Amino acid sequence: MEGPFRRSAPPLGPGSVVRPRLLRALVRRFEVPVICIEAGAGFGKSTLLAQAHHENLLAPRGRDAWLTCERGDASASALLAGLVTTLGGSVGGEVDVHAVAEQIRSASPVAVALLVDDVHLVEPGSGAEAALGALVQELPANGHLVLAGRRLPDLPLARLAAQQRVLRLSEDDLRFTDDELDEYARGADVEVVQLEPAAGWPALVALRASADDTRAFMLEEVVGGLDPEVRRTLAVAALIGGGDQAVLSAASGGSVDLALVTQIPLVACTADGRVHVHGLWSELLTDELTEAEQDDARRAAADLLAQRGAHGEAFELLVASRLWREARRELLEACNDQAHPPWPEQLRRWERMLPDDEIGAGPRAYIDALVARADAAWTTTAHDHFRDAIAAFAADGDLVNEVRAMVRAAYAAWQRADLETIDAFGDRIVELSDRLPGAPFFWALNRAGRADLDGNWDLVLETLDGLGTAGVEPRVAYFPACFRVDALLSCGKAGAALEAAQEAAALADGLVPAAGAHSAKLRLPVTRWAAGERAALTDPLLTRDPGPAVARDERAEGLAWGVIAATYRGDLSTARTLQRVLEAITELELPARLHGLVALARTAYAVGSGDEPVARAELLGVLDPGHPSPATSWRAVLWQPAVAACLDAGVAAALEQLVPGPRGRAILDAATRVRALRAGEPAPPAGPLLDDPDDVMTAFPLTYGVELAVGALVDRDERGHRVIEAYVETSPTATRASLQRLAEGPGPTAAAARGVLGVLPIPPEQPVRIEVLGAAQLRRGDAVIDDADWRRERVRALLLLLVVRSDVRREEAASLLWPDLDQHKSAANLRLTLHYLQAVLEPHRARREAPYFVSQDAGFLRLRGRDRLSVDAWELTALFDEADDAEASGAPSRALDLLLEATSLWRGEPFEDVAFAEWAAPTRDWLHARYVAGAVRAAELLLAGDRPRDALELAERVLEVEPWSEPALRVRVSAHLACGHRAAALRALEACRATLAELGVEPDAETRMVANRVTEAR
Repeated sequence: MEGPFRRSAPPLGPGSVVRPRLLRALVRRFEVPVICIEAGAGFGKSTLLAQAHHENLLAPRGRDAWLTCERGDASASALLAGLVTTLGGSVGGEVDVHAVAEQIRSASPVAVALLVDDVHLVEPGSGAEAALGALVQELPANGHLVLAGRRLPDLPLARLAAQQRVLRLSEDDLRFTDDELDEYARGADVEVVQLEPAAGWPALVALRASADDTRAFMLEEVVGGLDPEVRRTLAVAALIGGGDQAVLSAASGGSVDLALVTQIPLVACTADGRVHVHGLWSELLTDELTEAEQDDARRAAADLLAQRGAHGEAFELLVASRLWREARRELLEACNDQAHPPWPEQLRRWERMLPDDEIGAGPRAYIDALVARADAAWTTTAHDHFRDAIAAFAADGDLVNEVRAMVRAAYAAWQRADLETIDAFGDRIVELSDRLPGAPFFWALNRAGRADLDGNWDLVLETLDGLGTAGVEPRVAYFPACFRVDALLSCGKAGAALEAAQEAAALADGLVPAAGAHSAKLRLPVTRWAAGERAALTDPLLTRDPGPAVARDERAEGLAWGVIAATYRGDLSTARTLQRVLEAITELELPARLHGLVALARTAYAVGSGDEPVARAELLGVLDPGHPSPATSWRAVLWQPAVAACLDAGVAAALEQLVPGPRGRAILDAATRVRALRAGEPAPPAGPLLDDPDDVMTAFPLTYGVELAVGALVDRDERGHRVIEAYVETSPTATRASLQRLAEGPGPTAAAARGVLGVLPIPPEQPVRIEVLGAAQLRRGDAVIDDADWRRERVRALLLLLVVRSDVRREEAASLLWPDLDQHKSAANLRLTLHYLQAVLEPHRARREAPYFVSQDAGFLRLRGRDRLSVDAWELTALFDEADDAEASGAPSRALDLLLEATSLWRGEPFEDVAFAEWAAPTRDWLHARYVAGAVRAAELLLAGDRPRDALELAERVLEVEPWSEPALRVRVSAHLACGHRAAALRALEACRATLAELGVEPDAETRMVANRVTEAR
């Protein structure tokens, strides 16, 4: 049966260019099930396939079967018949997909690649397309499909793609790279600049190299055969810079078919449905549309883009048609984009597009102001540009943009604490109240900002009470909530501030961080922290640098709070990283409202680093205890007063006048106690702050919090133990360091700290891993331990004994490790060996500190701390148990993953270092048996999953451990057979029979079935 196909590869022309990177990609056709090559005319798809086919003939990796689709409808029967015959089969009647699959399978173990060229000629929705889809799903393991065309059929590739078993080559891949273009130019003896306008399009590169008429080629060979409407759509798309179907339809004046347009070379459609047209088409299709048609297309596209909020794109289209009135409108809308405010570079580019005499002075001054604000909203430069923009808009009678500029200028004025400007804006709002929509909102916001700078929190809350945000710009809507948060925190009402903080964060969510959005989101973790929520200290907004995408003031604000939070939780590494970035930023000017916060960050970091003189200097460099103010520099200290109150009695006295609320007073009382304990003076009783460890941890830096807790223990206040245990849970290394520092001092505080270290096991900084599957290995973090103490035989033996038993009586351990010594000598040896082992496991632990991993309790030695301790044998057992559960629940694929993970842990016989110890034998034998059974089952599942080579490799590893394992011997035979190696399978079968005969056992039923398959195979 003949069909519209060609069944042989086209000959290679003498001018074919060999492109190694693409040939390397095509070599993978024998590894992945499907390769898709989709590109327009002239991209060398057929040439590439022919070259790959030719290379494979010289050094075969598999077998290629070629099929080229011809023009005309390809029926399913014709396509399938063509595939069978090109595979070497014969067709005597109707052919189905199963017949094609069987033809491929019969070639096993040889890999077969079907190369189907010009597959775009298979019509969408046709029987041939359905047949190709069915073939994808029925491809045998040795079958592979390579599809090349201008458009690919709709095939069910999602599952294979998710498994990363589909390779796609697009126009971008087939274009010449710069290096390939250089090489081609040298071969063609032309200058590379002559080829660069071809955009890497192979056909165009060849034409330009031969000096043929490129324009004629594209217009005649590519555009000439297009339907007039498709050609017009291409011209419109090139004119407006591409777009999705709705935009192109609007600009073209009718519905367009993207599928037809995207078949054209150098036209691509992205996943979001947007068509991108290469600039070459703009040059070639200039005559396709009249000037009037061009203006109409741009205006229609701009109108639709404006409706979507894409005002920047709309502006650029309108500028191209010199539609200045509409362009001015869209420019100002783009400048005020609420979801994606333009970057300064974008603003400058738009500014360069403005003619001086068409747009007016307002937009240009407004752009200058926005650019200045993006860097530093509080500067005189930003203020002056905003003033000019507001005046120009007012002169033009443009009330909407006057108010917009005024709102943004008011934020800048608030940043710089410019009360005069804020008052002037308030007067202007009153003046415009009868003509200004939303005047009550803007007046309330202006009044609240003024009261905020005065530190009049009651007036802030009164002004904003009941103020709604309906109809307000998203980038303004969150400011009332931010003012309420600040006022409530400054009043000591962190709990009440949570609702406002959540509102501010929700209103700012989804907005690109600019003009307060990041600061609005930051208020939520800061408020939760002030309310005593320990988890807030690790909020991502407080642990990471927000980066330069965030305005400098907001970035500094986030970094400063992050430094303080990291110091509170004892994470000096993170604090140091954030502090370095903060210092680099604060080399430039910052607004006055951040001076106190930045000083508090520097102070907290110095406290955490143990440099209190520097901490005190940083604090007093900004705060004047003689003139405390609830606003500006003192604000951050009001929210987190403990550091300042612990450092300086004068600042503490000033804070007594300012810090309100029961929590604030409790913090100040606790700080007074810390100062008294340090001075050796009578300390007031520990207050209610110690009732909840979270309250201490969110109120004090770790070093002060530990000091407060140890001080409580001096008074036999057991609340101190709970606080220290909480610190150990979250920051063990920093807590140990603080306790050690206190223990080195004089007096009862030092004694209490030593007492805590002696009884409270503190986890080491790095986790420990014990590996017993093979020669014993010990790892601390990523490093393998090989010090002198670990090389002691009895040290390793003691640790292995604890792995086997978990806990063991001291007397029994001594007798098991030194069976030939009397009780006194073995006990002495055990004490010394235990000392060595403790030093190996925890080298940074002081002698009198409680050990973490090996405890001694009531005469027992116990191995504990599994949160910081891992043992490969324990993991192997757990993985095998989980695999058993997965199989029992009908999930063999999950079981296979678990079994392979478990078998990868095996390095050799367990407890090799104590090979002759009777106490290790039962566990060693059990692990051995468990490994063999689990590895064999994994190999069986690999065979079922069509992975015979992996199964063979695993079976060989099992046979190294247990040469007489009949299941492993059987897998080896089956794996060779599955690989198509019958001779190897026969040899493996004979070896299996010989091993079983040597053991005196008959093959079981499964082995006999495998033997039958081998002997019957042809």
